[in-house]
Amino acid sequence: MELHILKHKQPEPFQQTAFFHRVMKLLEQYHFRLPVLRFVIDLFDKRVMRRIVLDEESDDSESEHDESGPETRANDIKWASMEEG
Repeated sequence: MELHILKHKQPEPFQQTAFFHRVMKLLEQYHFRLPVLRFVIDLFDKRVMRRIVLDEESDDSESEHDESGPETRANDIKWASMEEG
């Protein structure tokens, strides 16, 4: 519930792929049930997922791929495949 309020007050981060990547890294460090993961993913703008799946980084978002290398790319693929399944 509080995350919805945060999204309402500050929607910009929920439209950025770099923020999505950071949130996924945090979620990956702990074990959450699928409904919780789905809730968090659904907070993000659908265009963020489209950019990640199509590997399109926009100029207005920071690219985290350059900073963290192949490990982040592997995580992106893992999360994208979870969305498909």
